[in-house]
Amino acid sequence: MQNDAELNRSFKASLILHVAFMVAPVIYAITAVILDDMRMQPRLDEGLHVLVLVGFAVVSVALFLLRVRFALAGTRTALSQGQSIPESLAAGHVIGAAINETIAVLGLVAYLLTANLGISLAFMGVGLFALYRGRPIKDEWRAVVTKGRR
Repeated sequence: MQNDAELNRSFKASLILHVAFMVAPVIYAITAVILDDMRMQPRLDEGLHVLVLVGFAVVSVALFLLRVRFALAGTRTALSQGQSIPESLAAGHVIGAAINETIAVLGLVAYLLTANLGISLAFMGVGLFALYRGRPIKDEWRAVVTKGRR
């Protein structure tokens, strides 16, 4: 019974945080669109635009591919430090969500540097999609907690 209460508490906290993480890329996109309507000028010389965008793309792909590994490492670290299974799942989830959020942040930074709205919105969209895919699912958490009790 206490494990269920702890699972519910950790899951609810993770879900609230996840919603906040998912709202942020939408705010970034709205900000970029508003700045674009104001005819914002790029901060970088045009010769650097491609280099910056390719660099951000490489970093984003690496983050996208490594996010699960980092989240699992965070979960294992939390477990090794004596946190319960639900708390450890929440810690891993926060790490994964923060990494996914970073992709969207790179989109906003890319817009501020290059004023390229299309590419920037693509970064933000990928970040939002990764956040959606990484959302906490209670049945999966319950299965992990149940397996961990055995």
